[in-house]
Amino acid sequence: MRKAILILFLLVFFKPSPISALEIIHLPKNQNSLKLLDKSSQLALNEVGVIEKTNRNDNLRINEYLASVGLPPRNPYCQAGQYWSFLQAINYFKLDISEIPFLRTGSTVSAYNYAKAHKVKIINSNKAKKYDLLYWRNGKEWSGHVGRIIEVMDKGWVKTIEFNTTGANGKEGVWIKKRNIFHVMNRLTVRGILRIDY
Repeated sequence: MRKAILILFLLVFFKPSPISALEIIHLPKNQNSLKLLDKSSQLALNEVGVIEKTNRNDNLRINEYLASVGLPPRNPYCQAGQYWSFLQAINYFKLDISEIPFLRTGSTVSAYNYAKAHKVKIINSNKAKKYDLLYWRNGKEWSGHVGRIIEVMDKGWVKTIEFNTTGANGKEGVWIKKRNIFHVMNRLTVRGILRIDY
């Protein structure tokens, strides 16, 4: 009983301060950056509605996302799906795979850490942009999530394309989500944004 009262007291009187600015990591751009961002977003949108068969990361299409980053079936695929979208755009334009501006990995933590080590610059800002990759992390654990921003609205609200997320009727798959760049998502806090300049 005392524990419950203490938790209630902490929730009422010690609310965490809202995030006022995010770390935004700017990645290198080239002459193809804009068309790659645009095409990869279109291709990701085409995947909306792909769902898992049994809510266990299982679907032949999902296996393709995972294979693009060298992972076997039934692994988490939120980062793999974003990479797969860029890979398809690269193939569409017949460009070199090196033009994908972030790490080939299925790990959101690894992708973010790599980008931070290879950035052009890092700024703090409270403004997201279309095509930004929004990253969350579960504390200091090696788990997180990522979504591609496709629309920016007021007061930190954005629409994203996300792989490996919950959508209609509790089905896991690829969905468009409404998120707030300053809000906690379950146990995940926003880590920052990868921005590919164009």
